[in-house]
Amino acid sequence: MEDSVQEAFHKKEQVSRTLEYAFDDYALSVVAKGLNKTDDYRKLKQATQQLRIEKQEAELQELQQLLTERRLELDHAQVRKQVVSEWLANNHQQ
Repeated sequence: MEDSVQEAFHKKEQVSRTLEYAFDDYALSVVAKGLNKTDDYRKLKQATQQLRIEKQEAELQELQQLLTERRLELDHAQVRKQVVSEWLANNHQQ
């Protein structure tokens, strides 16, 4: 479900908003590091790393879905091949 963020540049666009926040976190971490605000830098860097982990998890789920779909397609093709082979065998005997 989409949540409303009044200050967001991108309204109702989850991916754009996520990228916007990721860039903001990264840019702020660079500024914090330059100002020797190590605690702020560490927190912002951690937020950036968490986003990377979430992105990797999403990509992994997408890949698992793709592999599942491909396996189902292969299973269906094998069943179809067997049905055709059985039909041909039965029709050649008659």
